[in-house]
Amino acid sequence: MNVDLEKEILGSLCLKPELIKNLIVEEKHFIIPIDKKILTSLKKLFAETGTFNFALISSQLKEDKDCKLIIETLTEYVSDVIPPTTETFIKLQEQLHKKYINNEINKVITSYLKKEIDQDTMINKIIYLNNLSLVIKEDSLNADEIYNLITSKNKQINLKFQILSRYANVQEHDLVTIAARPGVGKTGFLLNLLEDLSSKFNCLFFNMEMTDKQVYSRLVSINSYVAMQDFMTDDLERKTKILASCNAIAEKKFKVFTGTQTISSIRNKIINESRDKHVIVFIDYVGLIFTESKENEYERLTFVMKELRKLTLDYDCTIFLASQLNRETNMKNPTISDLKGSGELEQSSSTVILLYEDLNSKVDENHSIITVAIGKNRNGKRGKILFNYFKNTQVFGERRS
Repeated sequence: MNVDLEKEILGSLCLKPELIKNLIVEEKHFIIPIDKKILTSLKKLFAETGTFNFALISSQLKEDKDCKLIIETLTEYVSDVIPPTTETFIKLQEQLHKKYINNEINKVITSYLKKEIDQDTMINKIIYLNNLSLVIKEDSLNADEIYNLITSKNKQINLKFQILSRYANVQEHDLVTIAARPGVGKTGFLLNLLEDLSSKFNCLFFNMEMTDKQVYSRLVSINSYVAMQDFMTDDLERKTKILASCNAIAEKKFKVFTGTQTISSIRNKIINESRDKHVIVFIDYVGLIFTESKENEYERLTFVMKELRKLTLDYDCTIFLASQLNRETNMKNPTISDLKGSGELEQSSSTVILLYEDLNSKVDENHSIITVAIGKNRNGKRGKILFNYFKNTQVFGERRS
């Protein structure tokens, strides 16, 4: 609906006044009279002062009979939107322009049906309207802006695994795929990252494989180093340790969403959580994200990966995504070509991390040596790091030579 698009555009401008440099729609595109007036006021204020906020708007319009309505309308709009990227802001305007063209064409057809215009006039007007396009302003930078952009420091996400953190150099807005065969420990690896990063970031864990009890049991075990089978204990010291870890987990900044998820449900939760600060998203795993009308697994995963990449670009989030390796993978030395389902897994990911186990190096039934191989990395090094993996506590740790 035009109403929703008008709200998104005007609310976005109030939250990020600099977006007005990318404003390409005009008052004629808006249906609601007060929205037309708001747009005119914001454009005028920006031309005069270089910015705008509620105080400046109130001051400029204090003599206007609609001042109160404008402030109330903008307050509502701002509360319902989040600051978009420039690309998203332009897309919103393109959608509004398309609806404007459709409305104008309907008016022309109505005029013809009422015999107010002849057929040739109707056809010529429709052709003219269909040829109207938005003039998108070039977002050109001057020399200083280019220099500041290319020399600005990216925001790194530091992991508790120091060697991996240094090699992988994960940045905010990355899409990191973590792939392994079933049973190797990719979910445990994700939970180790969640347990660590949720002390510093707001985190979301989309769990499509386990129950809540299984997720929280693993998190407490990772935090306490107490094996999950020992939770039901009469040992006072061990019970005290478990309770301390329960308190520690409860104080961390994460939410668990269990059950079937779609791209839309994941997007909506990211939007709600990323309004004020960066959010880290964990998805277990990509093959379980539900989609409709996709003929085969290749098409489904291609669609999902493209949409997830868009989320990291359009919203203030970083995604860690679990995936599977093909069953016929050579487990002694898997590569990114062994990712299951679609080449888009490799294409859309900023970083691809492969986990695999050398069965000949297994210490005991609860202690495995896992190779963590960085198969693709836009930000740093590729290479292999050996990890200890303790299955009974789900704890991962880098092996020291």
